[in-house]
Amino acid sequence: MKGSFHYPGTYPKGTAAKNKSDVTSTYYYDDHYFLYDARIYNPQLSTMSLCLGLSAWTSYDADSSRLGWSAHTATKNVRALLTGAGGIGFQQFKYNSFWNAPPTSNSIGVVAANKILTVSNVKYTLIALAVRGGGYYGEWAANLDLGLSGEHEGFSESKRNVLNFLSQYIKGQGIRGNLKLWCVGYSRGGAAANLVAGALNTGYALPGVTLRQTDLFAYTFEAPQGAPAEQAAGSFANIKNIINVNDAVPLVAPSAWNFARYNDASYILPSSVTSSHFDLQKANMLMQYNALPQTDQIGYNINEYVRELEIHVNVSHLLPSGDPFVQIRLKDSASYTQNQLLIDSLNTLCGIIGSRSNYVTKLQGVIEEMLQRNNSYHRDQKNWFAKVFSSFTIHDLEYIITPIHCLNLLGSNNKTNDIRKRLTEKFTYHCQQLGISTSQTFIDFVPKLAAKFIFSNPAHFVILVDAIIRGSITQAHTPEVCLAWLRSQDCNYV
Repeated sequence: MKGSFHYPGTYPKGTAAKNKSDVTSTYYYDDHYFLYDARIYNPQLSTMSLCLGLSAWTSYDADSSRLGWSAHTATKNVRALLTGAGGIGFQQFKYNSFWNAPPTSNSIGVVAANKILTVSNVKYTLIALAVRGGGYYGEWAANLDLGLSGEHEGFSESKRNVLNFLSQYIKGQGIRGNLKLWCVGYSRGGAAANLVAGALNTGYALPGVTLRQTDLFAYTFEAPQGAPAEQAAGSFANIKNIINVNDAVPLVAPSAWNFARYNDASYILPSSVTSSHFDLQKANMLMQYNALPQTDQIGYNINEYVRELEIHVNVSHLLPSGDPFVQIRLKDSASYTQNQLLIDSLNTLCGIIGSRSNYVTKLQGVIEEMLQRNNSYHRDQKNWFAKVFSSFTIHDLEYIITPIHCLNLLGSNNKTNDIRKRLTEKFTYHCQQLGISTSQTFIDFVPKLAAKFIFSNPAHFVILVDAIIRGSITQAHTPEVCLAWLRSQDCNYV
């Protein structure tokens, strides 16, 4: 079955909200996807699962400046795909209560629908369960609500809400007997879906139904880590986690603090490191990427390798402040991957913070506030953090790291504090230029942490900011990239 589905796609930077509308792409669906063992990876079902996951994002039309927020509007794309006239033949569509208002830091959207399948004269009810993974505004803040122990608290709360909704759905629709479950999610929705599938695999009982591991089809995309490593250890082959190694989001919460996914990164998208045929695979992917809406205006900006940094210091050239002359040069390389930069940077940051408990007690509230504002439903605050860092220049970076190389004996002995002051100065300046306000709590805590990171490895800081400015890190998490990779490996599309 071939058809069209809608989702809130990625637009070029600077596109006004009023000019954004849901985009259309092609899906291929077949009930036969669910007749086989769920532990076997199916490229066609993988692509279709992402299509379902993207349709479950909040529609652009669920916006106060247009139609006003309503659950009916917010869920219209996924409802149309599952149960609409041009959809895939499910029925009894339901959504949970969190769709009734704009998302908050502790909400999670989930929808369900079902259909009857017969396999070798045995009747099954197939439930499609899609967790909201985008268009969720401040809901993103819970990504960094780790909790002091056990599962990642933000994702675990989402898991509990999804399982409660699923149980109520089964009861409400009078579903009994053999069950097949198709569970999907992208990003934060993927983290929740991973924990949901993990719980169902390890004994969580659904009312009045029988669900075997071979009948639980869980597909997650760019999902963060939410389970303690020892809890996620074991055989969970029916959970498929599709991961782009250039994406920073799947590294959260960090492995250094014992977090993992059920079945880990069970399907790695091609990269220059993992594949000897990457150039050909990338060319095929780009054909699919360029066929998606708006991509010709956005371009493909992901670099497998980050740029190398050269720092030139003329210590004999002392400015009136006592600073040496520091010059940064960046050049292309093929030795240090973006994936390794992300891993190294996160490990360095975890080492500076010290422990999960230190993070929760000292930093979590500030970081959550920053992310909630960055993904706010209110447009004047949305994406403020990325906007500020995108405004940084090479000269700003040179100015910030200069204290590391200062030999002036009359200057400060606390170089980390000097870096913090300069970072705060530049960050505050760019905020003012953009008309963005920041809280004093943020100014007191985050630059102090960042200064320690910069002092420990200024090269990582500069290369990381450079990759953010060029869009390489941020684009790796856009759904069109994942969708293009999957389509390029799906015989329905090629």
